[in-house]
Amino acid sequence: MSATSNRGGFACWEGLLFFLLPVAIAFATGRDVIGRVLSGGLFNPDSYMRLVRIEEMLQQDRTLDVVSRDGSGAGTLLHWSHLLDSVLCLLAAPFTLVLDRHAALHLAASLLGPICMGLLGIAVAWAAFPLAERRWLWLAPVAAALSLPIVGYGLPGVAHHHVLLVLVAVMTGGWTLRAILGRVPGTAGVALGAWAGLGVWLSPETMPFALMAFAGLWLAWLAGLDPMGIRIGASARNILPLPLREGEDFASPPLVLMPMGPDPAIRPERPDIGQAIRAAGLAFLVVTGCAFVVDPPHAGYGSAEIDRLSVVYLILALVTFCLSHATALIERIRLGREARAVLALMLPAAGLVLWIALFPDVIRGPDGLMSAQETREFLGGIVEMKPVTTVTGAMQYLLTGSLAAALLLWFALRRRSLLIGYAGSCALLLVALGAMHVRFAAYPCAAGAVMLPVLVTAISAALARRPELLGVGARFAVIVLFVLALRADGLPGLASPAKAAAGLPLPDCQVGELGALLAPYAGQVVLANVNATPELLYRTRLLTVGSLYHRNVAAFLRLRAAWRSLPSDSIPDAVRQTGASLVLACRSAKRSPLVADLPPDTLLDRLDRGEVPAWLQKIAEHNESGNVLYRVVQ
Repeated sequence: MSATSNRGGFACWEGLLFFLLPVAIAFATGRDVIGRVLSGGLFNPDSYMRLVRIEEMLQQDRTLDVVSRDGSGAGTLLHWSHLLDSVLCLLAAPFTLVLDRHAALHLAASLLGPICMGLLGIAVAWAAFPLAERRWLWLAPVAAALSLPIVGYGLPGVAHHHVLLVLVAVMTGGWTLRAILGRVPGTAGVALGAWAGLGVWLSPETMPFALMAFAGLWLAWLAGLDPMGIRIGASARNILPLPLREGEDFASPPLVLMPMGPDPAIRPERPDIGQAIRAAGLAFLVVTGCAFVVDPPHAGYGSAEIDRLSVVYLILALVTFCLSHATALIERIRLGREARAVLALMLPAAGLVLWIALFPDVIRGPDGLMSAQETREFLGGIVEMKPVTTVTGAMQYLLTGSLAAALLLWFALRRRSLLIGYAGSCALLLVALGAMHVRFAAYPCAAGAVMLPVLVTAISAALARRPELLGVGARFAVIVLFVLALRADGLPGLASPAKAAAGLPLPDCQVGELGALLAPYAGQVVLANVNATPELLYRTRLLTVGSLYHRNVAAFLRLRAAWRSLPSDSIPDAVRQTGASLVLACRSAKRSPLVADLPPDTLLDRLDRGEVPAWLQKIAEHNESGNVLYRVVQ
C-alpha cells in the first residue's frame, strides 16, 4: 500500500480513535493531579487566572481585560484575547443545567486540556494522511500525546491555549500541503487563511507558523511559474513529490531536472495554487478583521499591541491580502523568466519589511514591552521560558523534531525537491525555537508526531523486498526510539533533580485548602509566592501584590523587591510600597529564583528558616500545607 492510495477522509471510527488515544494518555499522564482537580483545583496558575477573569466578566456582565484584585488592588491587565474565554463559557453552558456557574466553569476548565489533546490527535493524523500509509496514522496522535512539552499543557485542569496553538500550526501546515498537492485548492486556501486568522486571535505566537505556511504556498506557486527555467521531472504537477509513488520505493532514482522552452510569457503550470493563495489571503483578512472588530485591545482599536490581536496583525492581514492578489497580476504580466522571478521574490520581502518597519517591536516579541533589565528580572524565574540545557531535556524536547527535520531534508535531497527542503528548514527552525525556550518545544514535538507515520511508511517501502522480519524490527526500533525520547525522564540515570527533591519531607505549600483560614481577611493585600497569586485570587477575596504577567511588570517587581528585602527593625520600604498588610509564607525545598543571586538574608530566606522579623506577627498556620500567615505590624 502506498501513501498515494489514501483517498477521501477518515472513517468515523478512525477519527474517534485518533481523538480518544491522546485523551486517554492525557488522563494517564495527569493521574497525579486528577485528585486535586476533583477536589476543586486546577493544574497551573494561568488556568486559575483565566477563570478569575471569566468569573469577573460574568459577574459584571461585560467584557473585561483587567483582573482587578491583583497589583495590590490596582489591577493587572491580561494580554489574552477572549476567544478561549468564549469557548470555555460555551463548554460550561450544558453543565449549568445541573451545577452552579462556578462549578460548571471549573468542570469545563478541567476537561479542556484533554479535549484539546484529542483535537490535536485528529489534526496530526490528518496532516500525515497524504504522506503515510493509513495503517500507521495512529502513531501520530500517540506520539503527540506522549510528548511532555505538549501533554504538559493538555492535562486535566489546564485551561489555557497552548495546545490549541500547536493545533493551529498543524492545521495551517496540513492545509498548505493539500493546496500544493492540488486537493481542493480553493477550499484549502480558505481553510489555511481562516486557521491563520483564528491562530492570531488566540495568540500572535502562531503568526510565525502562519507566515511559514504562506511562504511554502508562495514557493509552490513560484515553482509552478517555473521562473528559474526548470521543471521537476516530466510532469508539470510534480511540484512536491511524495515520499512514495505508485510502483516505486526509496531505491528508485531521483527525479531529473529538465530545461524548459524559451517562451518568456509561459502561462503558470499550477494556476490552482495561485487561486489557493488568493483565497487564503482573503480568508485571513476576513477572519482577522472580524475578530478585531469583536475583540479589540483594552486601549481601543487604534492601540498597536504586539502581544494580542490588534491593528498590528490587522495590517499584516491586509498586507498578506494585497500580496496574495498580486499573484494574478504576475501570472498575466509578460516578463522574462528572470524578471518574473525577481518580482515574485521581492514582493513578499518588501511587504514583510514594510510591516516590520511600521511595527518594529514585533521582532522582540513580548520582550519589546519591557526594558532589558525588566526582561531579565521578570523572565529569570519562569522555567518554561528557559533554554534547553540538559541531555534529558534535549531528548524530550528536541530529538523527535530533529528526526522530523532530518527525514524531510533526506526526502528533499533524494527527490531534489526545493519545497520539501523548505519544509525541512522550517522543522529545523522549530527545533531552534524549542532549544531557546522550553515552552516552544511543543512545536518540534508536533512536527515529529506528524512525521513518525511517514517515517514508518518510508521504512516499510525501503525494506519491502527484504525479509519481513527485518521490516518489523526496523519499524519497532523507530517507534521505541520515539517513545524513549519522549519519556526520557523515565530512563535510568536521567531522572531530573526536581524529582529527586520531591522526595524530601517538606510541606507541599499548596494554597487550595486555605479558603477558610484566609476568609476573615477579605479585601486586604497579601504578599505571597508569585506562583500562588492566581489561585489565591480564585479561592479567596484577598488582594494580591503581583503576578507573572508582563502587562504589570511593576507589580511583580514590587513583589520581588519585598521578598528580597534585608533585615531591619522596622518595616522595609520595599514591603511598605506593596501596600501589604499580610504575608503568606511556606518552607520551600530550594531557594526561590527571586533571591538566588543574594546572600541568604532576605525576607524570604529568613521566613524559610523560621526567623520572623519584629515587624511581622504570626496570626495563623495551616499544618497540612505548611503555610503560615503573618500580619504586618505597623
